[in-house]
Amino acid sequence: MRAVNLLPRDDAGDGGKIPQLPVIAGCVGSVLVAAVLIVTSWMGLVAAGIVFAWGQGASWPIALGIACLLNLVAAAALAGFTFKLAKELPFTALLRQLRGRDPEPPQ
Repeated sequence: MRAVNLLPRDDAGDGGKIPQLPVIAGCVGSVLVAAVLIVTSWMGLVAAGIVFAWGQGASWPIALGIACLLNLVAAAALAGFTFKLAKELPFTALLRQLRGRDPEPPQ
């Protein structure tokens, strides 16, 4: 089985070093921090909704149940969107590289 290099290379004649790696690591780190902040904000909004429902006279189990159901509906909608998007994206080059095939010659 042939090894597959998925990291970008710099073909500027510097011996194949990967100077982009710190930039890629910084981007991935920033995305992870942003994801944590978004999840924390979502949890705050859900908690505020639960407290609001409780303040309007709903019992704690009802308020938590409604919040849970709304989260499941939102997750299902996001999963449906993701699966639809994944079917439309062209992954042929990635799959070809993972299978160890050579790229097709230019036409």
